Amino acid sequence: MKNTKDIRTLFFLLIIIAVRILLWWIEPSYYLFWLPFIIISVFILYSIKHNHLHYSVFNSKVLNRFYENILGVFTGTSMSGAYVIHLVNHHKENNKSNDWGNTNQFTHKSEAINIIRYACITPIKFLKSKRKWLQNTVNKKRVVVRETESRVIICTYILMLIFKFEATILYIILPHFLGQLVLVSFNYFQHAGCDPFSKYNHSRNFTGKLINFLNFNNGYHTVHHHFPSAHWSEYEKMHLLIQHKIDVDLNEHNFIYYFIRLLFSRNGKILKQKTPESLQNLIV
Repeated sequence: MKNTKDIRTLFFLLIIIAVRILLWWIEPSYYLFWLPFIIISVFILYSIKHNHLHYSVFNSKVLNRFYENILGVFTGTSMSGAYVIHLVNHHKENNKSNDWGNTNQFTHKSEAINIIRYACITPIKFLKSKRKWLQNTVNKKRVVVRETESRVIICTYILMLIFKFEATILYIILPHFLGQLVLVSFNYFQHAGCDPFSKYNHSRNFTGKLINFLNFNNGYHTVHHHFPSAHWSEYEKMHLLIQHKIDVDLNEHNFIYYFIRLLFSRNGKILKQKTPESLQNLIV
């Protein structure tokens, strides 16, 4: 292991996998009660996957490949696909016009409608753009790895469907689809209304303790774009070093409070943060 802070990463991973396999196996009643937990767990695994993409957990290539395939099965998407969408495209373009996840193309006066449209349309655009990139790339090794990862995911799902069809749909495949929508929406929250050409105001940061505990400091998005190879455990300290250079309205203390303000905003104008500090830090 390269960094001992990833012991927490592995702990989260093992707990989530164990609970989700248990739910799949016993198929408990009150499915809608468990669904939010499952979706949140997928989002956490996406955060783990994202961090591994930038800073691999193990020194061993074999262990990293095994780890990546486990993440692929429990998120429903391959690591190589994430590499193309996130590293090759997003970090290069950073919400400019050639970014496949560009938020600026959604301009309805209601941000609620923009979020829904972005979450529904962007995954399809990701899929088409990724396929085109893989067809045209000279890096054929990346294509082979991606195909291998995809086969592992598909074969695992086929076996699970044969063994427990309904449980696999409800507890594995559907949550992965919904988790993808949540993940894509989070990219909208991090970049919508920001200036992609600004050195420090290209991203929105969520600095709440809980959200950064759950998503392994991915709330500190500006510093992540500045230092993409840094380990996630360093983001908070690094963010504090440049915080004064970022527009105060792009450092959100509470994600829930931001989300509510965003839903009620009109014409791209988000209500200012005017909540007492005690409330801002209450949840996330």
